[in-house]
Amino acid sequence: MNKLYSWMPTFFVESILQEYVHRIQPRFSEYSFELTRGRISRTLKNQIASTCHSISESVRIGSEYLTRTLNKALLRVGDEYEWVDGYEIVILKKAGRFCGFMVVSMGLCGKFPDVYVKTLTCSSCPGGGSVFMGLYLFTILKHPAIRQKIGLLEVGGAYSNPVAVCLNEKFGFRADPSLFGDDGFNDPNNLPMKHSMSMTSKELIDIVLGEVSPPPSPFCSMSKQKSGATEWLSDMKNILLFWDYPFSSEEDRIASIRRKYDVYDIILANLEEQGTDDVHAFLKDYVAFLESGVEDEEMKEFYDSLVRDREETSSSSSKRSSQEKKKRRKSKKKRRKSSTNK
Repeated sequence: MNKLYSWMPTFFVESILQEYVHRIQPRFSEYSFELTRGRISRTLKNQIASTCHSISESVRIGSEYLTRTLNKALLRVGDEYEWVDGYEIVILKKAGRFCGFMVVSMGLCGKFPDVYVKTLTCSSCPGGGSVFMGLYLFTILKHPAIRQKIGLLEVGGAYSNPVAVCLNEKFGFRADPSLFGDDGFNDPNNLPMKHSMSMTSKELIDIVLGEVSPPPSPFCSMSKQKSGATEWLSDMKNILLFWDYPFSSEEDRIASIRRKYDVYDIILANLEEQGTDDVHAFLKDYVAFLESGVEDEEMKEFYDSLVRDREETSSSSSKRSSQEKKKRRKSKKKRRKSSTNK
């Protein structure tokens, strides 16, 4: 049974919060943090939830992840909510007005039971994501009771959520599929990431303030272009995550991929025409090709054929869907006529 809070937060410390706020003042002078203790009102709980939905990039990907996380972290007590043992939250305000929050929790990854995981961050403040990320890493660096200096998180939606992936990468997080499993993160739809904490607090603050901007990875460079190739790259990198995940059988793996990614069968059909069925090997080669930016006529032809097949499949599905809607509308009209004539 979940335990409710009976003590003060152990991750967020007032002295560290104050030092961090002082360090980021040059750019974020109107920003402040607030710790919640004990129970919170329904109004604040709704504010927390609505902050995520106010971010257009997060609506499609984040709503289910948000609900699941908040359901684990909060227990309803009458008309109020109380934080479950192990979960902590810090609220971000701009000029005294609520505009975001971050939740951390210890023990979510069994491989690192003493590490605080950044489970959820949402903000409607400009630069709020960077401010929260800086606070999370700054606290790990500065907290005297945290001996294992490691940062952990998972990105809901994985590479379909490039804004989150690239923000994490900018601060030094790297994808780490070895964190998958019963004693780690257990959802192949999310991207596990790890931070080795090899930076200094000054280097971290420089990134928060925008004085230093680490070069983006090939994926993040491509994601800014928002092209068709970027969507393909996201899908292919996501499918590769399913190969990294320890499914109980290959049948389960392929069935799970097929349920979510229609492109799998399109790729398989095109490969079989060339006398192979090794989708995994192709995906690794093709991701490397897309991220390299090197011209390759053979790969381009294959890419064009995949796009064409996917568009045709999508068009056929759309036509079937449209025909089904027309049939339903006709059926409703007949039922209304029949009802009127009675």
